[in-house]
Amino acid sequence: MSSDGLERNLAKGAVGFMSKDDYKRKREELEDDAAMAALRKSIPSEEKADERKKKKKDKKRPAGILSFDDELEGDGEASPSLAPKRMGKCQNVDTAGLKKNRREEEEEAARQEAAMREFLAAQRRAREEPLTLQYSFRSAATQRELPNAVHRASVTVKRGDSAEEVARAVHRDTESLGEKFLPKSISGIREEVDCMLVLNATVPESATPVTQGSFLIPPTMTMIDLAAVKWVEGAPLFDMLNVIVVERRWYEQMRHTYPYSQWKFFESRLTYSQKEFVSSRNSGSGVDPVAINRAGRR
Repeated sequence: MSSDGLERNLAKGAVGFMSKDDYKRKREELEDDAAMAALRKSIPSEEKADERKKKKKDKKRPAGILSFDDELEGDGEASPSLAPKRMGKCQNVDTAGLKKNRREEEEEAARQEAAMREFLAAQRRAREEPLTLQYSFRSAATQRELPNAVHRASVTVKRGDSAEEVARAVHRDTESLGEKFLPKSISGIREEVDCMLVLNATVPESATPVTQGSFLIPPTMTMIDLAAVKWVEGAPLFDMLNVIVVERRWYEQMRHTYPYSQWKFFESRLTYSQKEFVSSRNSGSGVDPVAINRAGRR
C-alpha cells in the first residue's frame, strides 16, 4: 500500500475523537495489514495456478489433422494420441528444484505468513521497549532562568517513538522546573511548544565518546530508525543515549551563534563518511555529507 493509500485508510478509520496512542495503534495495524496483503499477493493463488496449468495444457495439445481427400466429405478428426504412462517417483533423485504441488505450496504460504506475523509482532515489541535518555534542553527560558543556560536531566521514552515525540517528552519533563517553564495556555487550552531533537555523531573507537558534530533530526524518524544509521565505514553514526532538545523558536533566533551554527540537518538519503566528516569539520565548513550520487566518487 502506498503512503497516500495508508493515509486515506487512516483518515477513514480515525472518525471522531481519537487519542494520540489510539491513532498510533491504528496506524501500526494498517501498516501490518498492508504488509500481510503484500505477502499474500506475492504467493500464487490456487485459481491463478489452475489457470496457468490450463493454458499450458492447451498450448501443448496438438491441433486436429484434417483430411483433404476429395472422396471424403466429412470434417477432419483429431488424430489419436497415446497418453503417456504415469511413472512413480524415484526416491534417490533430488527433487528440490522441481515445482511444488498444491499442498506443498499451501504449507509454504502458511509458513511465510506465520514468519511475517512473528516478524511484525517482534517489531511491535521492539517499538514498545523503554529507552532512558540523558538530555540537554536549550530554550529562551533556560537561557534566562538557569545559571549555565542549559537544563540537564534524564527521561524515559519508547524505542518506537519519533524524534518529535522524544522532543515533546523532554520538553514536558522540563516543566517540573517551575512556572516559568510552563507553556502558555489560552482559555485552558495548552499551547504546544515546537521543539527539535539533536543527536551527536561520535568517534566509535574512543573509550569515552567524542563529539564529531551534531545533527538536527527529521521529526518522523524513530529511535529504532536512528539506531540503525551507520557511517560509511560501518560503525553506528549516532550517540543514542545522550541527546539535545532545543526549542525551535530559540534555535531560529540563535542559529548564527555557537553551538547552533555547527548543527546541520540530517538527511537519510545521504551517507556520511567519518573521515570526510572530520576533514570538513576541521576546515570550518561543518558537516559534509557524502551524497550517494556524487560525481562517481561512490
